[in-house]
Amino acid sequence: MTLEYAIDGDLRVVRITGGHALATEWLLLLGRLRSEPQLRAGFNVLREYPDVLTWRPDEATLRRVFSVIQRFWPELRIGKWAIVTPDPADVVASAILALSREHGLPIGVFTSATAAADWFGTATGATAQPADLQ
Repeated sequence: MTLEYAIDGDLRVVRITGGHALATEWLLLLGRLRSEPQLRAGFNVLREYPDVLTWRPDEATLRRVFSVIQRFWPELRIGKWAIVTPDPADVVASAILALSREHGLPIGVFTSATAAADWFGTATGATAQPADLQ
């Protein structure tokens, strides 16, 4: 499924939608995002999955996806990255969370966009913590 994004400059959030995607799709999306004039340093990324998905990639595929995200992180100057999934046991989100901890990137996994926004500090200013799905 094609990845799409929308930028909310007031909230300083890039919202990414679409199904699970391979590294090539992430490379294309983040490449397009890098030339977005609205994007500023410190913007947060909200990656939303609208439904429970059954995609079960192997570890090498997940590492390639994470590698693309990691590669673009400093160039895009991302603040935080939240994954919102209705399934708290989502294997892809859990794997990306584990890789983010291994590499020191602030990525959290949530079951609602509101909780993610709280973690970003854009909704209520609260300091919610990301779910530990490991």
